Amino acid sequence: MSEIPSSLSVFRIGTDMRTRTSAALIAAVLLAAVACNRINPTTIVSGEVLSGVETVYVISPATALDTAVVAQDGRFEVEIPSCVTALVSVECGADILQFVADGSDITVDFQEGKVFSSKKKGIQSRFNELVDTFVNFTDEYKNGIQEIYSDETLTQEERAGKAEEYSNGKISEIKDVLETVIRKNPDNIVGVQAFLQASMLADNDLEIKSYLDLLGPEVLELEQVKATAAALAVREGSGEGCMFTDFAVNSVVGFKADGSQIVKPVCLSDYVGQGKYMLVDFWASWCGPCRAEIPNIIDVYENFAGDRFDVLSIAVWDEPEKSFEAAQEEGVCWNQIVCTVEDRTIPTEKYGIEGIPQIMLFAPDGTIVARGLRGEAIAAKVAEVLGL
Repeated sequence: MSEIPSSLSVFRIGTDMRTRTSAALIAAVLLAAVACNRINPTTIVSGEVLSGVETVYVISPATALDTAVVAQDGRFEVEIPSCVTALVSVECGADILQFVADGSDITVDFQEGKVFSSKKKGIQSRFNELVDTFVNFTDEYKNGIQEIYSDETLTQEERAGKAEEYSNGKISEIKDVLETVIRKNPDNIVGVQAFLQASMLADNDLEIKSYLDLLGPEVLELEQVKATAAALAVREGSGEGCMFTDFAVNSVVGFKADGSQIVKPVCLSDYVGQGKYMLVDFWASWCGPCRAEIPNIIDVYENFAGDRFDVLSIAVWDEPEKSFEAAQEEGVCWNQIVCTVEDRTIPTEKYGIEGIPQIMLFAPDGTIVARGLRGEAIAAKVAEVLGL
């Protein structure tokens, strides 16, 4: 299972400079709003600006809107096209909030970092409920795990067992909640956000597929949903029993005295399909669960590495300098591919990996023996295939 996401990352985000369009564009894209859903074609957005801010920027990629609104007497108001399958961003200085243009009157509160809707049961209100639910779940989850590991009456083994039981229970609870949200919102951004979170917590691809089947045809065409569906399709061709898919990347193998990278082109086939069982760990330095698995991999490497078995780590979604530092800290002493920033998504795209760690075992001929190995299951599977 992937690392528990901290929260729905939909409220405060960074800012950059954009080309602003005139207010005339609003009228030009009103027709696009009708296609987004059967709601009021426009949404009124208003609120108080922060001190020292004179202009607010409203950006809605789904309706090609990027406009500036000049505040008057410390307040702003703008009418924009409605669209419930995407989020709209509103910038006030360095602060940005996101909301759903659901045809209601939207009030933006930059002081509190919140968005309110005139419709208590509208899509924006449902969106707020989803965010609150997931934030509360995350807090409860972390507090519960911390409480277990702070219990000095338990042995380390008892803590680990109790934590696993607690984790499985809480994740099962939130997945049930998210599935209900998807069922109730199959054609809007609330269902999409619930789907993305549920997919991250899913135990297997069949579970993700079940969530995908709940979504309506319009949201199935959204890029973020299509990406998950595409990854599912990739994994269907790279599951147990399938031959490995090769890829080529530039790997950082060291650094010069001036700090510049020493880069070498490598392929997965340099290691996999070379006559040994190969355990491959896709990981990143910032991923807590990834680093928590390294001691398990060390044990497997020390107990089984030899003429018939070896290990390969592939650092993805990371900066090479941080990968090297973390590998040294964790005691990684086996083969490594440290992808350059430009190539860091290639390995995961080839194998439809959406969450790390992803630990796979390949047979000597390159056939995939297992995916998603974790904890004690790693050593058990390696011992099994080696006949030990």
